[in-house]
Amino acid sequence: MPKKKSKRESQGNKNDHKSNKNCKSNKKCSNNKNSKNSKSNQNNKGIASLSYAELVVLSATLAYSIVEEMDEDDLTIFLGFLGLLLSEIEILVSQRELEGKSTDTSLEEEDVVEEENIDLE
Repeated sequence: MPKKKSKRESQGNKNDHKSNKNCKSNKKCSNNKNSKNSKSNQNNKGIASLSYAELVVLSATLAYSIVEEMDEDDLTIFLGFLGLLLSEIEILVSQRELEGKSTDTSLEEEDVVEEENIDLE
């Protein structure tokens, strides 16, 4: 004998079917998902998209907030930490630039070798 569905199960299935039907006929569901993704892409432009004035305001606001929240000892330690962080970032950026330059020079050397092979033939 087949198992009868309870009222809750049958109502839940009807609601799911109706919502799927609305999504297919109106295409609102897929449009809502796409609009959410496009909005999040627009919000994730990065710090490079900020203007100079926005960067100045941001840094001043952060500095004021940090100074207001910390005592003198914490500020001294925090400034030391920021100095260390800055030097580590500078080292990593320098390494990235050097790796990029070495890749560029190796590509140029390969081009020269290929040109020499063509001349020999």
